[in-house]
Amino acid sequence: MFILAGAGIDETTNRILWIVGALLLFGAVAFFLSDFVRNRRLGPLRRGRVQRLRVADVCALGNRQFVFVIECGEERHLIGAWANGIRHLSRLPSNVEEEPFEEQLAAELKSGEEGEDEA
Repeated sequence: MFILAGAGIDETTNRILWIVGALLLFGAVAFFLSDFVRNRRLGPLRRGRVQRLRVADVCALGNRQFVFVIECGEERHLIGAWANGIRHLSRLPSNVEEEPFEEQLAAELKSGEEGEDEA
């Protein structure tokens, strides 16, 4: 412990001042640590955390109206949001190696032509 030299303070008062100073120091450290944790300033410490929900795309439709594509694991969902609420619009197919649009269109046109030939 320290003793305030020349101040005329006895040992009991010196101990009380030391305890009060230590409590103030611990209180200040606890306050700033809780503020740090509350505001999530732990970027490097949370990098290993798995992110379950992710906004894959957003499209603004007008006055505070948006359409979101939300990914949850392997699933994708279309969500609408506006001033009065949020609504699940549909579940989207996953990104599992889909055919390019041109190939899908050619296949549909070909199957349509075959149907006309049979009629």
